[in-house]
Amino acid sequence: MANEQNLIPLNKRSARERKEISRKGAKASNEKQKAKRTFRNYMNILLDQPVKSEDTFNSLVKLGIPIESIDNKMLVAVALFKKAVSEGDVQAVKEIRAITEDEKGISVNVKIEDDELTKSLEGRAKKL
Repeated sequence: MANEQNLIPLNKRSARERKEISRKGAKASNEKQKAKRTFRNYMNILLDQPVKSEDTFNSLVKLGIPIESIDNKMLVAVALFKKAVSEGDVQAVKEIRAITEDEKGISVNVKIEDDELTKSLEGRAKKL
């Protein structure tokens, strides 16, 4: 069990021990990064798939989304947008802001057509 008495700082270890500890840390870090990359690739494969549910597909078409743009990524984006608008979910709004910002942190102007979601948001704003 680790405690103050049996911990040895790196500056009091031999060069060989420091190198071995560093090597083990680098190996663990590389394995973790590889696992993250693999998971990210799996998620991208799933997100690139077409929407399977006919009802869901039709609801996206009714929102005015072009048919060629309808995939699981769009489905997730619409779900996030609906959560922000209908529930007023602050975390969803922050996520949308993070997604629509460029690398410099500047929000990208996104034109949103008047649809049911936008009208819903305007209605909620008038009530406040």
